[in-house]
This record gives sequence, C-alpha cells and structure tokens, in this order.
Amino acid sequence: MKVSDDHAVNLPFIRSFHKALFRTLVNFVLLLLGLFALYNFIPYISDALFMIVMATVLTAVISPAIDWMEARGMRRGFAVAIFFLVAFALVGFLI
Repeated sequence: MKVSDDHAVNLPFIRSFHKALFRTLVNFVLLLLGLFALYNFIPYISDALFMIVMATVLTAVISPAIDWMEARGMRRGFAVAIFFLVAFALVGFLI
C-alpha cells in the first residue's frame, strides 16, 4: 500500500516546531526563576535601588538649571556647585 503525498508528514516542520516549543518553555521557566530570585532579593537590594532611582530623579530635575547656567558661560562643575550651595542655603533658611 502506497502512502499518497497528501498524507505525508512534514518531519522538518515538526522538528523545528518542537525545538521552538522547547526553547520557549525553557525561556519561560528561566523567566519565572529570575522573577522568583528578584522577589526574594528585593529586601537586600532595596536601599541600593532607592539610591539609584533618587540619583536619576535628581539628575533629571537639576539638569535644565545646570544646562541654563552652562549656556550662560559657567563651567558645568561650577554650576553644579552653585546650584547645590543655593539649594542647601534655601533648606537651611527654611529650617
């Protein structure tokens, strides 16, 4: 009995599908393990993450003022020093 071409199984397609499925499952399991590890290590790294976030926010907030002073001819380091001196003076005045 001869098998017709219409019912032939496309083996390379099935193999590549199984490879892709296996790769997807491995990636999913690795993602779950990574999220589990991150969830368990958050208490240990929360202080460092907080400092990184605050430094990023502070940089984004003061950058326009520093750029403005730099455009007026001040050096960037001197402009940062002046900005923080004024900021500390204002905080000291309010306290």
